[in-house]
Amino acid sequence: MRSHVMTCRRAASLLVLSVMMASSASAQLGKLKKIGADAIKDAATGKKPEPVKDPTAPRVDYVISETRLAAIISALMPLAAEAQREADARAVAASYTAKTKASTDCIKKAADEGGVPDMEAVQSPRFQALATRTNSVMTRMLAAQSAKRYREFVALADTTVVLQAQSATMMFKNSCAPISYKPVAMLEMEAAQLERAGATTAATSSNELNVPTGLRAGMTSGQFGRIRERMAVWALIQSGTLPPTSDTFTDEEKAALIARAADLKKLGPLFKAGAMQWATWGDIKAW
Repeated sequence: MRSHVMTCRRAASLLVLSVMMASSASAQLGKLKKIGADAIKDAATGKKPEPVKDPTAPRVDYVISETRLAAIISALMPLAAEAQREADARAVAASYTAKTKASTDCIKKAADEGGVPDMEAVQSPRFQALATRTNSVMTRMLAAQSAKRYREFVALADTTVVLQAQSATMMFKNSCAPISYKPVAMLEMEAAQLERAGATTAATSSNELNVPTGLRAGMTSGQFGRIRERMAVWALIQSGTLPPTSDTFTDEEKAALIARAADLKKLGPLFKAGAMQWATWGDIKAW
């Protein structure tokens, strides 16, 4: 009996922690609009590059050409599906998180201030069945985590939160809104994040893009990054996300961008504010 009471009290606190973890995952998204605007400012206004010390050294430019555009698109396209998955999750995360936080706060308050638990409810067959199911789900959850079955793990973890909330509501009778299951899009994103983290070593970052020199169409890492930003801004202008004054492009650049407009549209989720997946890449950090 005492174990059930303590389990439900812990459940109420764990609910709050679960919501915080979900919010933290969403908060890890980037800041393209600001960084992009700062990074491309010189190129966008046509400002010439700073002179190099060696007058014989080639001047660095950030011109968008067909060859450079093809190289950048080739490097980014494999990330399009991942970016779309995160965009889908963000589309439903705010509403889910707000509702879930309201429910968990209500349940926790009831547990903290409700006084003596309803022992009749705790002793009921329904509560006992719920406790048994919760323990079973948690056992399966831990097994999935150990086996690195990430999609199964996040689904079972979500089920655990829902069941714990139901137990707490039964024990401390209240009118708190029930906690719903997470939208599938959020589960898919969380599973993908865990999988990437599991494959990441201490020496690398799952968010880092390292394009081999031979695949950069002659661009340095810095050129690759800045030209990519200009390309991204053009795509955002076309979608109406940024105003036309965000950058200026030559006729030749416009022709190259228009020719690859379909591919750039597919990369849209990578570019939109809040989805800048290259925030920690070396070509950004070195600017």
